[in-house]
Amino acid sequence: MNVAELTPELNALVSVVRMLPPELVRQVADFAEFLGKKHLALPIDESDEWTEEDQREIALAALRRFDAEHPDENWGTDYTIPEKK
Repeated sequence: MNVAELTPELNALVSVVRMLPPELVRQVADFAEFLGKKHLALPIDESDEWTEEDQREIALAALRRFDAEHPDENWGTDYTIPEKK
């Protein structure tokens, strides 16, 4: 594939990489290789369904983060998340 056949996104990336010094080009290449290996090694879960456990964990994490970021505020966050049945 030559540069003329690349997508607009890849053309933009090639243009930017061409302006980098050789050491940074090597770093970009190493990172791209790392991403390629990581992508090929991991199965992709394309499911967009959330289990009750997923929803419970996300809600609890959000509430804990809110409490950590706003320790002196009480916005009715005296919460309990019911345990899984």
